[in-house]
Amino acid sequence: MDQMIEDLTDFRDAPNDSYHLEPPPPAQLDPVSVFLTDLQAQYPFLADIMGTAHYQALDAYPVSQQCSTDFLWQRNAWNIDPCGTDNPADVNPGVDYLVAYWLASAYGYVTKDM
Repeated sequence: MDQMIEDLTDFRDAPNDSYHLEPPPPAQLDPVSVFLTDLQAQYPFLADIMGTAHYQALDAYPVSQQCSTDFLWQRNAWNIDPCGTDNPADVNPGVDYLVAYWLASAYGYVTKDM
């Protein structure tokens, strides 16, 4: 419960402008992503069949360490590459937290008393 509340409060304050992010090194790489990336390096034609593979973290990054985007949940939470740009003129809608909030509310993790 404490982790969920912390995650909900980790969303950036308004305005939700674009920012550059250098994700911290992952504690561990996902072995499947390592295998697929190495396999594509050996056989480049596989990228045409299954799309480009990239190394990914084994565990998803918390909200505060994810890339700036128009809608957070449509992006890769395991991305280990730098992303985004520092551009305060590029503002995202900032509705990402609403999905997490309403799901937590629907399942009773967040109540009016909180």
